[in-house]
Amino acid sequence: MRKNLIKKISLISILAALAIILSIVESFIPLGIPGVKLGLANVVIIIALYIFNFWYALGIALVRVFVSTLLLGTIFQMGFFMSLTGSILSLLAMFLLKTIFKKLSVVGVSTVGSVFHVSGQILIAILYMGNAMVYYYPLILVCSIVTGVLTGFVSLYVMKLKVFKSFNSTENKEEIQK
Repeated sequence: MRKNLIKKISLISILAALAIILSIVESFIPLGIPGVKLGLANVVIIIALYIFNFWYALGIALVRVFVSTLLLGTIFQMGFFMSLTGSILSLLAMFLLKTIFKKLSVVGVSTVGSVFHVSGQILIAILYMGNAMVYYYPLILVCSIVTGVLTGFVSLYVMKLKVFKSFNSTENKEEIQK
């Protein structure tokens, strides 16, 4: 039992560190549209949600937002609040969908999470910059659907790796096989 606890804590710590690294790396990858990112760090959050539970995923998401913005020098600036709001809304939406609609695939959950993430970000942008940001929403929404699908497929692939096999519950194994 102690060995499993140590293994679980180690894996969660590695996932949190990976989420921070991916978040920082993708902040330097320009995609040509302001504010649009690949969502690589969200792969880690989806994995934590499926392999562990909502609370571990939330912890990793919060650590990622706080540490990555601290390291990037943007903590408590608009980008921090956009990331924090988007992360929380996204995780809540993914958790509810995963719980209520058990047949929905990881890719579907990821896509909806991505839509909620940018919706939270746009909400904060409107509060900071005014209603003009509403016109930006359709473009960023389409981008979020594309990145959400890609993130979902990457998450699904990574969860099938051997390192996660011992953590998957019977219920999660069925969802991951989809």
